[in-house]
Amino acid sequence: MIVKSKTKPLLLHQLEALLNRIPDNHSKRRYIEEDYAKQRAGYKGEKSLEYHLSYLPEKDYYIFHDLRLSAGKHYFQIDILILTPFFISILEVKNISGSLYFNPVFTQLVRTIEDTEEGFPDPVKQVKRQAYHLKSWIEEQRFPVPPIEPLVVIGNERSVIKFHPRDKINPQLVIPSSEIPYKINYFTNKYKAEAYSTRQLKKLITKLEISHTPLLTEILQRYQISPAELKQGVQCQKCFPFR
Repeated sequence: MIVKSKTKPLLLHQLEALLNRIPDNHSKRRYIEEDYAKQRAGYKGEKSLEYHLSYLPEKDYYIFHDLRLSAGKHYFQIDILILTPFFISILEVKNISGSLYFNPVFTQLVRTIEDTEEGFPDPVKQVKRQAYHLKSWIEEQRFPVPPIEPLVVIGNERSVIKFHPRDKINPQLVIPSSEIPYKINYFTNKYKAEAYSTRQLKKLITKLEISHTPLLTEILQRYQISPAELKQGVQCQKCFPFR
C-alpha cells in the first residue's frame, strides 16, 4: 500500500512561481529554466513508476515516496522506499535519456547523446550511501535492521543501459523501471526470515511518517535574486499580465 504518496515537490512550485515573476531578459533566468527542466523531468520520471509499483500486492508492501530523514547534522532523501516484514528496498530514480554507461573504474555515469558525452555522479554510489544512512537511522530508532536492497531505476524507457563486460556489481543494482516488480519479487523469494512482527512493522511505519522532514528552500537566496528584481503586482488569472 502507498503510505506516503508522490506529490509535486515544493521546489517545483517555487521554480514555477519564480519563472512567472522573473523578467525574460534577466541574467539568471536561463539557469532557473535549466533547474526547472531537471526538476520537472525527475518528477515525471518518478510519477511514471507508479504504474510498475501498482503490480506489487498492496497487503505485502508499504511504499514511501520522497522520504527525507535526519542523519545527524545532515539529511538524506530516498526517492522510493519499499518496506516489508522481511526486507527493505530503496530506489534511486534517474530519468536520464541517451546511452548510459556505468563506468566502474571512475565510479561515474557517462551519458552519450549524438556523440556528445556528459558525466554524472555515480547513482550506484549514491543509493549505497542512502542505504548506509538508512541502516544507521533504523539502529538509532532501536528497530531491528533487515536486509536493505538498494537499486538504481532508470525511468526513461528509451535509454540504453551499458556496463563494462567485467562489471559484476552494477548490473545487479541498475534496472529499467519495467523490471521493478520482478526485482522486488526476487527479493521476496530471497528473504524468508521475518525481521519485523506486525506490531513492530506498524511502529516503524509510523516512525518513518513522523520523521519525514520536507526540504524548505529559500528560492530567492538560492539564485541570489532580490525581490525588487521581480515583476510586482497581482497577476490577472484571465489574461495573465501583472497589475
